[in-house]
Amino acid sequence: MLYLFAYELEKPLSGYPELVGFIDELTPHAHLLDNVWIIDSSDSPFNIQRRLKALVGEQDHFYLVDLSKSVVTWSGLEAEIGEFIGRFTEPVAQDVSQQLLTFAYDETPKLDGLDFEARPLLRNVWQVETTTIPEEFIKQLRSAFGESGRLLVADVSLAPAAWSGLPEDAAYAAVAYTRTEQGSEQRQEF
Repeated sequence: MLYLFAYELEKPLSGYPELVGFIDELTPHAHLLDNVWIIDSSDSPFNIQRRLKALVGEQDHFYLVDLSKSVVTWSGLEAEIGEFIGRFTEPVAQDVSQQLLTFAYDETPKLDGLDFEARPLLRNVWQVETTTIPEEFIKQLRSAFGESGRLLVADVSLAPAAWSGLPEDAAYAAVAYTRTEQGSEQRQEF
């Protein structure tokens, strides 16, 4: 499975040699932003969560979400990272009335005056409930943030997620552990 892994740590990443080793062992992987990686693992998010909790301190925070079946869009990322995401994801249309989108940006975005309410997960990782599809939402963000910087948007409506150190009401993504492919009766269990 392909995961988005984002964190806020009390020390620089180099101060966590075991965490660096953990990321290195999950190859292939891509380093999107300063604190955001895309990693590949066949393990469940909850098993990865347990491992990560043992590698970080109590004041450290992380968010992990499965992107394997998610619609993922991006802007400003290197072509190799886009190819990597495309190679390891198989988007499935989600049968939901509203999308739950996670977006990550190079810096803490200024969200004042936008026509949506985003919930902060980390300083530069947010979630928003919307009826707007990821491809249109990224255009809205680009219009608001400008053309510079790296930006990733993923529909995580029914994707399994795990986290540590985040308020329960902020990191509410993906508490449903089944996905229904739109227009069919196929279910994927997690």
